[in-house]
Amino acid sequence: MEWTEIIISLITLVLAPCMIILVNAGVKYLASKTDNEKLEHMLTDIGSAVATAVDAVTQTFVTDLKDATKDGVWSKDEQLQALDKARAIVENQISESTITFLSEHNIDIQAYLKAQIEAYILRGKAV
Repeated sequence: MEWTEIIISLITLVLAPCMIILVNAGVKYLASKTDNEKLEHMLTDIGSAVATAVDAVTQTFVTDLKDATKDGVWSKDEQLQALDKARAIVENQISESTITFLSEHNIDIQAYLKAQIEAYILRGKAV
């Protein structure tokens, strides 16, 4: 056996496992990037639906309700009605894949949407 054959054998012996490790790392990176992009798309989907829902409920239900009360203050029951209306609009607007993702990751959809709606309302009040 010549030196060149020995060197080629050693290089092959060392490079083959390295190539397998690199390919596996590349596959894992692409999978995580894909998952992150899906998650980002779903969060954008939810955020957009929440903004649309809160604005729609504010435009119709809340404005009419405030005009109907003497001091513009409304009851806890009326606040829950507005929240339920907004949540229903959001649930109708978000995609099935987003709902499935939340369910698969054991996220309480109702509680999550409630928190997102309330956060959007508070941001609006802060401005």
